[in-house]
Amino acid sequence: MFRRILVEEWQRVLTLISFTLFFSVFLLNVIRVLRMPKKEVQRLGSLPLSEPPVTKPHHVPHASSL
Repeated sequence: MFRRILVEEWQRVLTLISFTLFFSVFLLNVIRVLRMPKKEVQRLGSLPLSEPPVTKPHHVPHASSL
């Protein structure tokens, strides 16, 4: 079934360029993480993943506003 698909030369080149770009960005990120100082790793590890919900204070009407 796949023998019927005709792949042009530019499609092969585009596939290689895409894979090379993806792999190089991935490799650069891995190198960057491996070279990161331990203090930075600990600081980033201690960051909260989400913000705590903000609670609104309860409104108590004053006697003068009644």
